[in-house]
Amino acid sequence: MQTTMTVSRFVTAAIQASGKTQALIAREAGFDRPRALSAIKHGRAQLPLGKIGGLAKSLGCDPIELTRLCMSEYFPETWDAIAPYLDDAFTADELALIRNMRRFVGTPYLTALNPRAQKCLNEFFAAARTSSVVH
Repeated sequence: MQTTMTVSRFVTAAIQASGKTQALIAREAGFDRPRALSAIKHGRAQLPLGKIGGLAKSLGCDPIELTRLCMSEYFPETWDAIAPYLDDAFTADELALIRNMRRFVGTPYLTALNPRAQKCLNEFFAAARTSSVVH
């Protein structure tokens, strides 16, 4: 069983989850033809880097995560060279988690947690890791 997410698998799952037609997504993302999106879904074509933002917006997914996926799959040597410098770039989901922690906990986050709260946080992360949501 393959456990590594590929661009084609990600796009296929995101299209299915969106509830939109492939033609509408292609139009919203700026593709001239829906067939181009179909070729990406089936791994016959690469997602043009210039279309990542439009496609992510249409699909309601994180453009940073989609960029990371495209770069690591299409340009692995380049990605390996630049990825260490991008570790501090947060996705929209990561920023939402941080903002919620600031709003509810204040800082410093982890020292504010008692053992029970730490256990709950660990259980939350474990549940997120096993989620069926496409990442």
